Amino acid sequence: MYIRDTSVHRNTGYGVRLTPTAQGQAVATLTRVDVEDNANGVIADGFYQPAQANIFHSSIENNGADAGTGYGLQATGADGIIRIGDTDVFGNTYGLRTAANGQIRSFGDNYVNGNTTDGAPTAVIGKM
Repeated sequence: MYIRDTSVHRNTGYGVRLTPTAQGQAVATLTRVDVEDNANGVIADGFYQPAQANIFHSSIENNGADAGTGYGLQATGADGIIRIGDTDVFGNTYGLRTAANGQIRSFGDNYVNGNTTDGAPTAVIGKM
C-alpha cells in the first residue's frame, strides 16, 4: 500500500493500522502524510505475520493527546517494523513506542520531541 500527499485526521481509532492477514504480510509506504488528532497514529502489528511501515517526510502529531493514552508510532511483535526518515513526531502521549519485540528504525534525521513520553528508536540505520 502507498499513501502519499494525504492527511489522516480525527479518527477514533488508528490513523493507519497495518495488520496482516493470517496468510500474508502488510507493507505500506507513507510519504508526505500528516497523521493528526487520531486516538493513535500509526501501528505496525507484526504479532503473527510481518507488518512493515516505511514513513518519510511526514508529520505524526497530537495523537492521543486528549485521551492521554495514544501513541504516534507503535511497532508490535517481532515482525512489526517501522522505518522513519525526515519525519516529525510531536504532541503525542507516546512518541515512539514498541511492544513485544517490535522495532522502530530511524535514519537519524527525525524530530521526536514534545511528546509526553518521546521514546527512542530501537536502531539508527545509515543512509546510503
